[in-house]
Amino acid sequence: MKKKPFAMLLVITLLLSAFLCPGLAYRKVDPEVPVWEEETVKDYMYNYVRGKDMDELWNYYDLQIRRYLPPSVFETMLTEIEWMTGAFVGFGTYHCFEEPSKKTKTHVLHLCMELQDQDVYFTHKNEPANWQVMAVEFVPAEKQAVLSHGE
Repeated sequence: MKKKPFAMLLVITLLLSAFLCPGLAYRKVDPEVPVWEEETVKDYMYNYVRGKDMDELWNYYDLQIRRYLPPSVFETMLTEIEWMTGAFVGFGTYHCFEEPSKKTKTHVLHLCMELQDQDVYFTHKNEPANWQVMAVEFVPAEKQAVLSHGE
């Protein structure tokens, strides 16, 4: 699968949702600040690919992003990912990097999928009082062996 068509589909979906659902009400993010590390990112992604706690997962996004990414689109993206990649099988490799100038941290987690593996780039603000998710990007990747099943 090529990266470009998948990326274009996500961009079109986000743009359409911004114009079709501009007046949605948004709940505040849970005041309990998560510590984003390998295990919490895996928990987040495991719940997402299993369709669990979608409202909670969506609320971790930065407010500016939630304005353009309504919950319905957030959930629809999961359906699109499953359609293109098949079911979740397990986790592969993990690494992370920080960008001090942007005050962000990105976790790169490999998802082993039935048809097409994905590398997930999970980026969040990296400050004690400002930790919200800025982006979760799915990029097609080469097949890997499953290292853990996430349960």
